[in-house]
Amino acid sequence: AALAGHVNESTVLVLGNLWADPEQAAAHLPHGQVVWGFPSIGGGFDPNGVLHGVLFKKMRFGTFRSDPGARELETRELFQGSGFSFREQRDYREWLWVNLAIGAALLPPALAAGSLRQIITSKSQWKRVRENMQDAQRVLIARGVDLSAHRSHLLPARLPTWIFVP
Repeated sequence: AALAGHVNESTVLVLGNLWADPEQAAAHLPHGQVVWGFPSIGGGFDPNGVLHGVLFKKMRFGTFRSDPGARELETRELFQGSGFSFREQRDYREWLWVNLAIGAALLPPALAAGSLRQIITSKSQWKRVRENMQDAQRVLIARGVDLSAHRSHLLPARLPTWIFVP
């Protein structure tokens, strides 16, 4: 709503995640001017509390079960021309929700253990992540997400711990 009066004819690129319905969250913005994307990023804090991050040259763009419009195609071309590759997500709403649910399952145990490395090298820690992911899947089902369309993202919740933890 804060941006609505300032957009004019601009394209608005939304990068990030929402647990709310993304189309409803952007309802104040001019229809057809919003482009949805998600960057591939990584990083963490060093012992001094300094955040070190990286933006990988991979993007994910999405629509809500429609073909990309002119602004969406222009945005994809801009990123591609800058050396980025991208994947298209036709049901971006569901993909956002699955991505957020995976983060909610994975990141709290990683924070408690001290790092992602700690949980992916510990059977007991990874077991907790799997339990969290199974809980998250129940929440996704309650929201109407078709889990079969996101099998590869939810794979860690289905495979036995001994496969993921050496």
